[in-house]
Amino acid sequence: AVEFAARARSLVISRSTYPSSGRFTGHWLGDNKSNWDDLHRSIIGMLEFNIFGIPY
Repeated sequence: AVEFAARARSLVISRSTYPSSGRFTGHWLGDNKSNWDDLHRSIIGMLEFNIFGIPY
């Protein structure tokens, strides 16, 4: 209904996911810091979510 009324897709960003949420939401990886360890975790998280069809 929102897409029909606004003629645009809505944007939802979530910290948690559920099956098939990749069709409707993006995922926020959380509160990462500016260090190499968190960069490593972010890359892994983005690749995993891409496999599950969740945009980042």
